[in-house]
Order: sequence, then structure tokens, then C-alpha cells
Amino acid sequence: MCDGHVDARAIGQKHNAPDGWWHDAFDTLEELRADGLLDLSSGTVRMSAKGRPLVRIAASAFDAYLQDSSARHSVSV
Repeated sequence: MCDGHVDARAIGQKHNAPDGWWHDAFDTLEELRADGLLDLSSGTVRMSAKGRPLVRIAASAFDAYLQDSSARHSVSV
């Protein structure tokens, strides 16, 4: 996501993840999409110019450890 986009489908293929592994993350990102902060399509997340400062929040949707933990080492604003 350093470039403002990520192809989750391609990453999943590269690491032999099951098809659709990103669906839960996309469900989490739906509110950001509705606010015009990113675009979700065909397994790709693309941050808008307006959403670019919030890329850490978008990336956190893919963090399985963060989902299951109450500990927070660094919090985005």
C-alpha cells in the first residue's frame, strides 16, 4: 500500500492463499469506500487522494493479528 494501492488477489496467488481471502478485509473497508476514501474492485484496494493520509487504517483491515488483539502498539488518528 506504499503506492496507494494493493492487489489482494495477486498477493493471495503469490502466497497460495485461498481465493477470496480478502473478503473480510473488504467488508471492513466498506465504510471508507462509502466515504470516497478508497475504491474496492476485483480484489484491489486503491486509495483516493482524499483517503491517502488514512492508508494505515485501510491496511489494518488486512492485519489478522490486530483483529484478534486488544493490545495496540501504535494507533492511527
